[in-house]
Amino acid sequence: MDIDGEGVSIVRQFQYTLDRRIVNRTLILMLKLGIAQGSYYLLTVTGRKTGKAYSVPVVLVEEGNARWLVAPYREVDWVKNARASGRVNLAGRKWSGDFAMRELLPEESARILKKYLD
Repeated sequence: MDIDGEGVSIVRQFQYTLDRRIVNRTLILMLKLGIAQGSYYLLTVTGRKTGKAYSVPVVLVEEGNARWLVAPYREVDWVKNARASGRVNLAGRKWSGDFAMRELLPEESARILKKYLD
């Protein structure tokens, strides 16, 4: 969130540009081949309207055995789909599986958001 000189907050909207599509497709391919670097995982969720499986690369915040998904662009489609189904599949180099989703309350999420930004 950016604050302009008048104290009014300006929230940038997520735009699914051609560049973003290319990066996402490349990351998805690398994840499927097992060669992705960093904390990227492949999130697969069922579409709330179509019932089709959709996959998107995501970054997990991990602390011990706990894992959190962070939606840096607010309510994009994967977030809406995950909320609707309550379950997602995550696959990475180390592990994969189906997981139940629980949305954090704002006061719970501050520490996780800080870890994500670090």
